[in-house]
Amino acid sequence: MKKLILPALAIFVLLGGLIMAIILTKQNQDIREKAATPSGTTSIVLSPGTGNLAAGSQATIAINANTGSLSIDGFQVIATVSGTIPTDLQFVPFVPTGMQQLLSSLSAGVTRTLKLAYVTQDTQAPFSAGSTSLGQFKFTVPASGTMTITFDNDLTKIAQNQTSQDVLAIPTPATYTFLTGDPGTSPTPGASTSPSPSPSATPGTCTRAVQSISMSPNSQQGTRGKKLSYTITVTNNDDKACDAATFILSSILPYAGFSTSFSTTILKINPQSTATATIDVTSSSGSPLGDIPIGVMATGPKAAVVAASIYKVLAPVPVAATTKPEVVYTTGGIATPKPSSSPLTESSPLPEGYVAPKPQTISEKISELFAGIPQNYLIIGLGVIIFAIVLWLLGKIFAKKEDNNPPQITPPTQEPPTMPTQATEPPTITHGIEPPMQNQ
Repeated sequence: MKKLILPALAIFVLLGGLIMAIILTKQNQDIREKAATPSGTTSIVLSPGTGNLAAGSQATIAINANTGSLSIDGFQVIATVSGTIPTDLQFVPFVPTGMQQLLSSLSAGVTRTLKLAYVTQDTQAPFSAGSTSLGQFKFTVPASGTMTITFDNDLTKIAQNQTSQDVLAIPTPATYTFLTGDPGTSPTPGASTSPSPSPSATPGTCTRAVQSISMSPNSQQGTRGKKLSYTITVTNNDDKACDAATFILSSILPYAGFSTSFSTTILKINPQSTATATIDVTSSSGSPLGDIPIGVMATGPKAAVVAASIYKVLAPVPVAATTKPEVVYTTGGIATPKPSSSPLTESSPLPEGYVAPKPQTISEKISELFAGIPQNYLIIGLGVIIFAIVLWLLGKIFAKKEDNNPPQITPPTQEPPTMPTQATEPPTITHGIEPPMQNQ
């Protein structure tokens, strides 16, 4: 029986772990399947959702998110632009307050792909603004054709706080028709109210250009929690015929817990001119050591550009140990220093404002030990351990029961040996030595 208990115990433990793993995988599948159905409680929409656009006008199409009353950890938008693509099509991201931008790109080609991602700056402070704008498409309307914006139903999502569950309803694609001349009563979203430009260019026409941005110094270093300052320089490369352009500054941070502070987030710069701002970056107490890239984005009328620098996180400098006398607490608030090399000689008062450190409780030690482990895995591990202990106790009980009832062994019957009834006389031993003769 003992030989069967240990293999059975191992099989039960393996089966229990396999069942838990299957359950966890099924839960993750359910979350993704739920996100892939139009039953989410949040939405991402285009504004305007469809319509006719007048050829030659400056159009704007916004991507808006509505999270209702839910707390959100992040947004991810993957969309394709197909059909007649304007030659100057660009996307200008808007970073919601409390969020940080991880990704913003618009590919080139016949079909263009937009990739946009935001997460909260602080995991303890979720986003809950309800309705917000994530950015805008800007372009000059072509003479004719149609353009369609379609969202990727699997990769476009909104992550709910704490659960990380995708709560986004499937966004609806939108198609826009480009019309030559006056579209009449058709709406012209984002169109300029000024008269349409003449076909021939006139002297002094404004031509916008992509701005330049730099960040200095290229690298700085400091220990965790240290504030470092960087200088941001933005140059407006527009033609001199253009008016002053406004550029919005925002930070791009790789780790939660980092914080930034700008001297100003809005720079209004004349063409062919430069302006500067400063950004203070403070690393988190738990950031990794080494070179950490810090980015700053400048979003202007033409495009959004990024500059980066390095925050090198150094290990804390060890503090040299100093010999301190042992402090013995006595009645009346008097501390008696007790040097190890000399006997007790005098008393001194406790330092003003001294607070004795609170000892760490067992529950706090356990919480610190398991910090960072997902709750699902802790529950699975605890269940497997309890399951193994129960099987081990059952094995011990069965083994003890067998020890208390050993098998009865009956010795074979054997006739006692027959003893002789009469004693035999010992044999007479004769020696070959004759007795000495006696004297006559």
